[in-house]
Amino acid sequence: MKIFLHLTMLLLGLAWAQGLPQEYPFPNRFLKTDKSLTFCLDKQNPIWPLEESVAKELGRLLGRLVKFYVHREGSNSQSPPIRVTRREFQVLLSRYCDVYMGLLGSTTAAFDYPADEEMLATRPYYKTRYVFVSRKSGVNSMRQAPKDLPIGVVGRSLPYNLILRQMGSRVTLYPVVSSEALARKLLSGELQAGIILASALYGLERNPQSKGLDVSPITEIANAEWYVIAAVARDRVSLRSQLDQAIQRLLQTGRMETLIKQAGLPLAYFTPVSPTEQRPESEKNDNDDDNERR
Repeated sequence: MKIFLHLTMLLLGLAWAQGLPQEYPFPNRFLKTDKSLTFCLDKQNPIWPLEESVAKELGRLLGRLVKFYVHREGSNSQSPPIRVTRREFQVLLSRYCDVYMGLLGSTTAAFDYPADEEMLATRPYYKTRYVFVSRKSGVNSMRQAPKDLPIGVVGRSLPYNLILRQMGSRVTLYPVVSSEALARKLLSGELQAGIILASALYGLERNPQSKGLDVSPITEIANAEWYVIAAVARDRVSLRSQLDQAIQRLLQTGRMETLIKQAGLPLAYFTPVSPTEQRPESEKNDNDDDNERR
């Protein structure tokens, strides 16, 4: 009788398990069996090799084997990249990787990180910025640009909206469909001036001066400078804390600066942050500090 009872419970248990969702209780594609760290890389990020180098250094500092999952391959298309949704980030961080590299985060509380709400943002490891690019002599800023000079900018982007709001009809904007298309138009001479994220320009050409372009920081609009951060799943507070400590060591030793130089990128527009620099306070969830103390 006892044997029959155990057999019945076993059969019922199997039947119950077969009726569960395929991913219960853990995602079926990401069951960890070792101490490795898997980093998501987006090869549509024009400077993704730098993010790969940073990930390797973080793994080394944490004593963890580093693996990579390529979220998106590079594309020759000049159409705008498809925006990664919050749900897609959730799926990536639950099924495919521990850490997503190379996200942009605001240096002020005015804008949210893309890693808000459903993800945790690490401390920043370097800053990048929008730059003014010109091949016109004596034109190194929007204020110096003649009214009839079209200034290329990605349409409906943050700089586009800020310039329209702050400068209005004092400048002539030329909307372009994507950052890559804008970079190519500037490098080819099709456009004589433009405003572009430094990574989009230097991702295609490490020495734009050799193409006759002058590059200058933008001073006319706010929020031209952005942190570069990584993100982890919302429930991985301990991992975020470990990464923050590794990033701090990366900055304290000067290794971050070395990685940027090795990537052939100018420190003026890819600048390691201070080892004491933190995310804007508004980006910290009140529960995070409580979880870290437990």
